[in-house]
Amino acid sequence: MKEGVGQTSLSRSRICIGSQMVFDFQGNKLITPSLNLGAAVDFWDERDIHFLIGGGMKFKQFPYLSLSAGLAFTRVNVLNKSLQVGQSYDNSNSSIDPSTLQTKKYVPGYFMGLNISF
Repeated sequence: MKEGVGQTSLSRSRICIGSQMVFDFQGNKLITPSLNLGAAVDFWDERDIHFLIGGGMKFKQFPYLSLSAGLAFTRVNVLNKSLQVGQSYDNSNSSIDPSTLQTKKYVPGYFMGLNISF
């Protein structure tokens, strides 16, 4: 029996809970810019750790809330190099282990967040 490898239409975004170190800079009276470094954990899917680096801004009217965005380095499942999307493969051998068809790899992405300072 031949089976094909196809793409999924599932969303690639994940909701995570994380912690960031925030380095505030001097700003004007309304906005304070910051540099953010941190990590986040995806509790709902595969509990992977995501590493974050980016920038943010804190508004003077809301001193305990800030917005941040930047680059994330995220572990995702990728197909092994021997497989290609859109190709059909013979699956008559039932001894194929599905866990060998993909590997985990860190890839760049992005993050957006609402931060609460303690």
